[in-house]
Amino acid sequence: MIFRKNAEGMQTSSKSVVDRLVDNIIEAIITKEFKPGDKIPTESELSEMMGMSRNSVREAVKILAAYGILEVRRAEGTFVVSNYNDKMLNPMVYGIILSSRDQAGLIETRRIVDTGVLSTAIEKVTDREMKELEGSLHNLKSELLRERPSAERIFDADVAFHQSIMKLTQNDILNGIGIFVDRITKLSRIKTTENIIAMHRLEELYEMHKEIITVLRQKDLSKVSSVIADHYKYWIRVEK
Repeated sequence: MIFRKNAEGMQTSSKSVVDRLVDNIIEAIITKEFKPGDKIPTESELSEMMGMSRNSVREAVKILAAYGILEVRRAEGTFVVSNYNDKMLNPMVYGIILSSRDQAGLIETRRIVDTGVLSTAIEKVTDREMKELEGSLHNLKSELLRERPSAERIFDADVAFHQSIMKLTQNDILNGIGIFVDRITKLSRIKTTENIIAMHRLEELYEMHKEIITVLRQKDLSKVSSVIADHYKYWIRVEK
């Protein structure tokens, strides 16, 4: 068994005992030794297999449960989760947060996500969904054209608009990444919106979003990159 084989090499690793066990269990899942829905060995069994204390095993299981990889069921045992859940993205998100001073990197990440999302949405959007998107655009327009526009209200309407497009991908992982990127970039996006308000460019911002709807309706993949790039010109200017 790969799990047992990996256990033999754990003594030479420079990582902590708990980190080594976490890595070992993940490797067993990757190699399909533990499959989605499988019950993994008990604490005492893992302790014996790995040659470590039950406390260390318990700590490793807690970490993997927090990551959404394992599920502890009382009176039943510990199981590999069967489906994707948002907690699986947390380790990556924490890393992004810790490096959040790299605004250019955050902008690039969201731009890449938006480009992929729009391309995928073009292939899947239906007429009914187009009407729903037009409703989201109308809500955004209402906020943009208020007599006294609020940057935070515009941000909320903008997020709702883009999340509506995100859902069209039918990809939970991509949707989860998009939501986290929205959270991480909230402050810079609100500042950008304040800047656009001060420059009296809200009508232009509306037209940018309207163009996204046009590209979706026409299913024009050739315009995706240019539409997304145009969407970011003020944000990039503010961050610089």
